[in-house]
Amino acid sequence: MVDGKSSYSGGIGKLPLDSLGWYLGGQRTASGPENLHQGMIQEFRFSTSVWANDSLEDWQETEYANQSSPSTFYTISDESAIVVAVCPLWGNPLYAGQSQQFTATSNGAITWQNPSGLGTLSDNGLYTAPAAIGSQQSISITVVSQADNSQPASASLSLYPPVNVALSPTTGALSAWQSLQYTATVANCMSCNVTWSVSPAIGSVSSTGMYVAPVTIDSAQTVTITASSADDSTKSASAAVTLSPSSSVPIRINAGWSTVVDFVGRTWLADFDLGGDCTISWYTATGSFAPQAGLNPEYDTYRTCTLGGYTIPAPTGDYFVTLKFVDPQYSSAGQRLFNVSINGTTPAALTKLDVAANSGGQYLPYDVTLPVTVSVSTIDITFSEVNNYPIVNAIEIFPADVVQAFPIATTLAARQTQQFTAFTANATTTGVIWAISPSDMGSISSTGVYTAPATISATRSVTVMASSSADATVQGMALVTLTPISPTSVAPIRINSGGPTYTDPMGRVWVADEDYTVCAKCTPIIPNMADSCNVDSEY
Repeated sequence: MVDGKSSYSGGIGKLPLDSLGWYLGGQRTASGPENLHQGMIQEFRFSTSVWANDSLEDWQETEYANQSSPSTFYTISDESAIVVAVCPLWGNPLYAGQSQQFTATSNGAITWQNPSGLGTLSDNGLYTAPAAIGSQQSISITVVSQADNSQPASASLSLYPPVNVALSPTTGALSAWQSLQYTATVANCMSCNVTWSVSPAIGSVSSTGMYVAPVTIDSAQTVTITASSADDSTKSASAAVTLSPSSSVPIRINAGWSTVVDFVGRTWLADFDLGGDCTISWYTATGSFAPQAGLNPEYDTYRTCTLGGYTIPAPTGDYFVTLKFVDPQYSSAGQRLFNVSINGTTPAALTKLDVAANSGGQYLPYDVTLPVTVSVSTIDITFSEVNNYPIVNAIEIFPADVVQAFPIATTLAARQTQQFTAFTANATTTGVIWAISPSDMGSISSTGVYTAPATISATRSVTVMASSSADATVQGMALVTLTPISPTSVAPIRINSGGPTYTDPMGRVWVADEDYTVCAKCTPIIPNMADSCNVDSEY
């Protein structure tokens, strides 16, 4: 190699390492050293990896140049050169009157500049936004050397007009246990988050704006719900809520999870965030599962316990208590049995309760509704184990003077029917007006028999409403989920030829044939004959 360039042009080239090893200056063979080097070795390099010819020569050339011409490998600068830097390069977004401190690094005197002319900039780099900002905009802050202004350093920041918070709804009227969802809309915001508060501290408001009235209201009063901007706490919006005492407000509790709104628009409150005097005297486990399609969300979660229950404040009076169950684990009878007592009494319907046996299997809903008289201002619901731990998915308590439609939820296929019943004042009430919504999704009779439409192309929900004939504002609701018929099953169709809709002794509903157009000349004939003792009325 001459001056860093390989000059070898013949012979064996580089000496490899073979199984016989090698000598420095010669190759070892079975007969002894061969290919002896003839000349002086100035430098020797040993490596455990193989180098390609080109890379080896590049390395050798670089090493030679480094030794022979070191100035090509480094640069010497004048220590008096001007260097300027600013920090941070991006300042925090600012509202009117807010400030941002910038710092500069330099080896000489500097000058701060504010090219936009908006706001003020001090000699030490403190920028203050103007007192009024009409629109969102970006500006630059510049620092230059007094000795050489040809190399400035700049930083940027954004200016925001005032935050604007709007709240919806702006007013509300609630009774005990009722809730109202508020929505905050924030403009000119950075994070756009808000913090919620209620004043005075009556009831509670969640981090998502759900206000829940207290469990008891002794007198009419007003509270204020406020949403404050997280970006600028001085900006907020408020709404007034009027709280009125009432004994006619349903109490709905979602066991084991957060507040949910069902398909009919009813709110089920979280049982661990009730506040006030409502306490949970048991807490051993909560659970959730994947419910069947169309099942109301209050069934989606449950709470378990071996001994304990709920103590729920309620004014003196008559109530209906509905306990809602879905067994998330067992599908056969006898696998889970437990007792439930209400105000110290265990009714027969809640003795050795078997949810799976009553509902027909796993993941299927089963409700128990019982009348309860409150004389001590609380409803105590206590669970005790018989075989396996008790469960409960939801609890509904409504005063007896409120109309309630039963069953609360059901699922039907095309042409199937469901008898609904309205309850009030601890008795079955006939003084109600039945209606459905949407009105074109089936029909309901004056006696509460709902008939699903003849065809159902997709899953739909229908609300059944029972309104008091004395006061149409007093109304109970139930939910019907309409489901398309499975290709592998057929929904029963029962028609009572020539007669009205009725229910036979086995509970099957026979629909009047007046809604079916079978032939143009079919005429109903109702003979005058005595009923047989052993023949159903459809005959």
